[in-house]
Amino acid sequence: MVPSIPAEVVYSVLDHLWDDPWTLFNCALTCRTWRDASRRLLKRWNGLQIFDFENLDRVSRLVNFRKTRHFYRDLGQLYLTDDKEKPFVHVFPLRLPGTLFPNVRLLRLSQLDWTSRRPHANIFSLTTAFASIIDLSVLNSRFGTFADLHKFIIAFRNVVALELNAIHVSSPTTLGLKYRDLSKAPRSPIKWLRLEALQLDTTVLVYNPRSEQPMLLNPILALCTTFTSITIIHMRRCTFRMWNDVHRFMSSFPCLQDVKMLDVSCDLSNRLFEPSREGDDPTMPKLERFVAHVGTALEGNRVLDWLTAGQSMRNLRTLSVGPCNTYAVGRTLRVIGRGLDNLNLQTVTLGGEPSLRDWRPPTHRLTYRSSG
Repeated sequence: MVPSIPAEVVYSVLDHLWDDPWTLFNCALTCRTWRDASRRLLKRWNGLQIFDFENLDRVSRLVNFRKTRHFYRDLGQLYLTDDKEKPFVHVFPLRLPGTLFPNVRLLRLSQLDWTSRRPHANIFSLTTAFASIIDLSVLNSRFGTFADLHKFIIAFRNVVALELNAIHVSSPTTLGLKYRDLSKAPRSPIKWLRLEALQLDTTVLVYNPRSEQPMLLNPILALCTTFTSITIIHMRRCTFRMWNDVHRFMSSFPCLQDVKMLDVSCDLSNRLFEPSREGDDPTMPKLERFVAHVGTALEGNRVLDWLTAGQSMRNLRTLSVGPCNTYAVGRTLRVIGRGLDNLNLQTVTLGGEPSLRDWRPPTHRLTYRSSG
C-alpha cells in the first residue's frame, strides 16, 4: 500500500502555487486532501484570466459540470484577452453562461477584432445573463460597425462604469432616426464613462432637420451620447478636432457633474473655441468639478477661455487647470471664481504678473501655484 502524503506537506507544496489558478483547479480534482488545500487558496484568488480557446474550453467544462462549478462561484473579476490567430471572445457567452458567475463585478475585454469576424447571432441575448457586472472595460479593440459595439454594451444591462480604451470603429456611423433625437435615446444605467487613447478628431457635425440639433457622427462620440444618465466623464490621451466638439459632446449629458481631462488635445491650427451662431450652441450641463491637465500653456489658456464662455460654469465648486499663462487667470476668476471651494491653477508667468486685482477670493481653501 502506497503511504499517503501528510496533509501538512500537501499544504506546503500547494502554497507555492498561489499565483497559478489553473494548476490549483487541477489539483482540486485529485483527492479530498488536495481539494481542501486547493480550495483554500482559490478562495483568495478573485479573478480569472482567459487568453486562448484552450483555456476557454477548460473553464467551460469545469463550469458546466455540477461537481466543479462551485470553484467559480466566488469569482469577482473576469479578464478575456482575445487570440488573433484563433478568436474566441465572440462566442464566450455560449460557453460560459452568465448565470453561473453570479458574483462577477468587473469584466475586461481586450484585443477584440470584429471587423472580419462578426459575433455570434445569439451573443447579444446571452450576454444579458451577466446581470452582476457593473464595471465593463473594452481595450485595444476594433469593431466593424457602430451597431455591434452599441448592442454589445447595452446587453450588460446593469453596467454603471464603462471604459473605452484605444477603440476603433471601421464603418461610418449609422445612427437611425431613433438615435438622432437624444430625448428618445434608450435609458442606460451607465454613470461613469472613461475614455482613453481615442482619436476623436474626425468629428463630422451635421444638423438634424427634425430636431434642429447638431449631431456628432464620430462613431465613439455617437455611442457615448446614447448614455444620457452619465454624471462622471474621465478622458485621458484623447484628441479632438476643436473645443467646440468637446462642448457639444459634453452638452449631450444633462446630468453631468464631474469632468476630468488628462492630456486631452485639439488641433491647434483651428480656433479652439469658435462662437457659434445664436441659438445653435447647446447648453452645457451645470458642472460641479472640472479638472484638466494639458500639455502646453496655450492649451491651458484655451481651456480657461472655454470655461468662461459657458454660462453654466458659474456652478463650479472645484477647478484645477494646468499649465496656463498668468494673464488668463484674472479673467477666469472674475467669471467663475466667486463660487469656488477648491482652486488649483498651475501657471507660467508670461510678461507680467497675474491679473488678480478685480477678484476677491472666497473664504474657502484655495491653491494658486505660479512658476516663472
